[in-house]
Amino acid sequence: MAEAGRIFYPSLFDALEGADDATYSETLRAVAAFAFRGEEPVGLSPLARAIFTMAKPLFEANEAKREAGRKGGNARWEAARQAKAEEKAAAVCSSANSRDCGKYSTAISAMKAANATETETVTETVTETGTETGTETIALTETTSPTGQEKHIARKARTRTRKPAEEQKHKRGEFGHVLLTDAEYNRLCDEKGQTETDDAIRVVDEYAETSGKRYKNYSLAIQRWGYRAAAEQAAKERRAQIRPAGGFSAADYFARVARGEEAL
Repeated sequence: MAEAGRIFYPSLFDALEGADDATYSETLRAVAAFAFRGEEPVGLSPLARAIFTMAKPLFEANEAKREAGRKGGNARWEAARQAKAEEKAAAVCSSANSRDCGKYSTAISAMKAANATETETVTETVTETGTETGTETIALTETTSPTGQEKHIARKARTRTRKPAEEQKHKRGEFGHVLLTDAEYNRLCDEKGQTETDDAIRVVDEYAETSGKRYKNYSLAIQRWGYRAAAEQAAKERRAQIRPAGGFSAADYFARVARGEEAL
């Protein structure tokens, strides 16, 4: 195999311009020994040492590029060889010679196994039930090769847990903005009454719809101002009912009191 060449840049010879023959020869011998054999020179004159120090990084950079190109070429050659082998196996398998087909298929399988460098198994856990915890495990495999021909990306493991039924919040109100668990709703009804609680939910739900405001804890919002706002709204509606367009009607008012619709 022929020895690879090396690149000598014009800057090296520009640096040697005007040097005497001894320095010129000394420097070129030192540079050549390092470029072709990797030998570090010793005992150089100050000028020769300075010029060698300037030229050394250039040769090191070229060598690094040459090595990277060689590795890339090997990878491309291996990919081409595998593709050619697969094409040949497909051609053989299309014929009637099943023994040759098995031989080539086995060889290709061995080639792919040799190229595989990494295998990773991840687990995905999914909870499918509400009140009981159940898991389903899915194994996924990631395989990579130098040619990049065989690569399967595995999904990251994740766990989804559904809350128990008693902890799930339900939408309430006309617009569905108020979120309460069954336990929260029942507790509010026990404390304030179902009618009052439904009125408070309606007020908070309408406010959330018109204002765009959302609450992390709707039960707390209902207790802090929902009941009060609902009561004030009901009082305004009652006052509007006892004030007809023509003015206050005492007869109508006392009639409602007699029916129990109003209190004295």
